Amino acid sequence: MAVADRQPGLVVEYYEQDGSWRELPDFDALEPAAQRTVERVQHSVGEREEYFGLRFRGYIEIPRTGVYGFYLTSDDGSRLSLDGDLVVDNDGIHGAREKTGYIALEAGMHPVELLFFQGAGGIALSLSIDGPGLKKQEIPPTMLVHE
Repeated sequence: MAVADRQPGLVVEYYEQDGSWRELPDFDALEPAAQRTVERVQHSVGEREEYFGLRFRGYIEIPRTGVYGFYLTSDDGSRLSLDGDLVVDNDGIHGAREKTGYIALEAGMHPVELLFFQGAGGIALSLSIDGPGLKKQEIPPTMLVHE
């Protein structure tokens, strides 16, 4: 997939909530409080430490065709989709936990969307990858772009 006007990082939308979310909301039905670009998946995007949501969007550049593992750690809920397909579902209110999903990908650019929400208490969000020629590691900024 060709990405026109390729820029580094992912676009992230920041949403504020009232503490009632027990699972990921329909972000399409909400108005973001802010939007910015980040070089990696991280929870420290907004102004609050509790009761917020994030939607990251852009593309991941896959270096070689093969099967890739994606490791999504979050406290609270999160979900990762690539090419519009759900790869990791780690939704709900919970402490920090890692969930893993595997997907066969062709070399090149793939649309990526990561959803996250934070309730109260502890907070965690990270995304790692492994695959052909890649040991498990946080997805490096060089693999993430947006238009």
